[in-house]
Amino acid sequence: MEALYPDFIDRLLSQGRDPHDIPVITAGATTDWLTRFAPTLLALLDQSSMVGPPGPYLAQHHVHLPLRTGDGPSLVLRVASSSAMAAWPVTTPTVVLTLAGTVELEMYRQQEDMEAGRPQYTRRFGPWEVFAAHPGTLCALQSSTGAVHILATGHRPGVPGERLPVTDADDAVARARAVLEAGVTVAGQEGTPVKAQASWLDDVPSLDLPDLRSAERISRDVLNRLANDRALISRLVDEIPHDAERLANSRVTLLLNRLSLYQATGRGFEIRMNMNPRPANQLIPHDHCYDFATRILTGGYVHVVRRRCDGGQGPFSADDLELGIVTVERPGSAYTLGHQMVHQAVMEPDTVTLFIRGPRRKRSSNSVAAMVPPRESWPAPAEPHQDPAESRPATLAEYHLMRQYLHERRLID
Repeated sequence: MEALYPDFIDRLLSQGRDPHDIPVITAGATTDWLTRFAPTLLALLDQSSMVGPPGPYLAQHHVHLPLRTGDGPSLVLRVASSSAMAAWPVTTPTVVLTLAGTVELEMYRQQEDMEAGRPQYTRRFGPWEVFAAHPGTLCALQSSTGAVHILATGHRPGVPGERLPVTDADDAVARARAVLEAGVTVAGQEGTPVKAQASWLDDVPSLDLPDLRSAERISRDVLNRLANDRALISRLVDEIPHDAERLANSRVTLLLNRLSLYQATGRGFEIRMNMNPRPANQLIPHDHCYDFATRILTGGYVHVVRRRCDGGQGPFSADDLELGIVTVERPGSAYTLGHQMVHQAVMEPDTVTLFIRGPRRKRSSNSVAAMVPPRESWPAPAEPHQDPAESRPATLAEYHLMRQYLHERRLID
């Protein structure tokens, strides 16, 4: 047991109703468990048959993937298929270990409170957190889409939901495997994983707004405050190698490099730090598949916003574009751009910006195909056998180079 599972699972599952029975679990014991147990969980997923009983099933907006664990706690990997609050009938002591995404937990005193949506206790859990629920508790859960958790119980539960054909569970299996493999990667890195700490960013309202004016007001306030919060930027940068999702979203692209500082998928935005521009590649007019706001920290650029004279909203050529607004951006400058707009931002070599992207508004972005830079100017592949790509995840070594770059420019501690 000790070598296979975090020992705090047993302590939580065996807790009795006596108020004196409080499990002895240190906070540190629940912060690095994924790095230590991701290889075991990945092996269990690979060894577990999704064909025989109980097989995958759908319940409470989650695809459940039972793992064949033998002795010890029963484990089920759970992947959110959609994000909606749903009652969670707890029939046996259950420990929930969050791997990726967020979980909103609500607890109610009486059934009528649940029916009226009046919780008496609410809690948001992020990746690598742990909680337990016990029978008789009136509660509901809402996970962010694609969130992955582990349910641990003292015995194999029944199938309180709709059985799924194996093919219908393929996406969930792939998502779970990707999260666990990322955990294995993090486990091989030096240092102790850093759990994301709370900050004022956790209180920023949703940017999934139809009105760009409203989104601009919120984004501007966030960018201005963050630009003056060096300690928070430093902490967010330092957390990246210990957060599989943010590391995967830190990228080397055709136009520049970027770090994913903060993700708030449930509130419709991500905060990035852009740097290392490739001015020769930035001439290409393009739009985005999301609205965004940005603020310049160092350097600057001429920003050209073009208007479309063809009246279209899809692909375009250079002949379809006319000059709109041209500005000179410098440190302290900020703006917000809607996804329909075409622009060019040819940055000075030392330019570093904060960038907030909103939710995806269309399937893909567009650019002038005739101006796409040649492949030899694209980012070099991370591995020798791979082909160059317009955008790829940054390697850990590239992350450290970006961090050093920011430190040398006194943008982080």
